[in-house]
Amino acid sequence: MARKVIHTVAAPNLEARLKSVLKRTLRSHASKNIPIVYKDQRCKRPNEFIHEYPDGRKFLICQSRDTSSETVLRRLK
Repeated sequence: MARKVIHTVAAPNLEARLKSVLKRTLRSHASKNIPIVYKDQRCKRPNEFIHEYPDGRKFLICQSRDTSSETVLRRLK
């Protein structure tokens, strides 16, 4: 049986909609002081992450594999 496309969005429209949602989400997180969490070359282990707060502070953290608790390893510049 052929699959029927229910809804399509042109690529430029989809990109604009996604950017709008991302902006709203980042503003909401900033107002709640929720960090952006990511990995880069400073993360040496699988359970290390960077937490970047809205005020610009950055921390290298380690997340427990057992409890998901987080420990700050050091403040980054």
